[in-house]
Amino acid sequence: ECVGEIGSIAGLPRIRSVSTVRPTRLFVLERERLEHMMNEHPGLAMQLLFSMCGHLATRLAALSVDKD
Repeated sequence: ECVGEIGSIAGLPRIRSVSTVRPTRLFVLERERLEHMMNEHPGLAMQLLFSMCGHLATRLAALSVDKD
């Protein structure tokens, strides 16, 4: 699962909190680290950004279905 991707992509502050129901491993990627990755490992950064955008698109599609 991916959370907080809007903040990483747009450089915006976090707007939500997340809780888990079981022990979970997390990876935090702050904007400056993402920018570093873009410079040093552009292929990897592109894959990550496509994945983040895919998560966003799925959520937006679910919201539009719920409103119909």
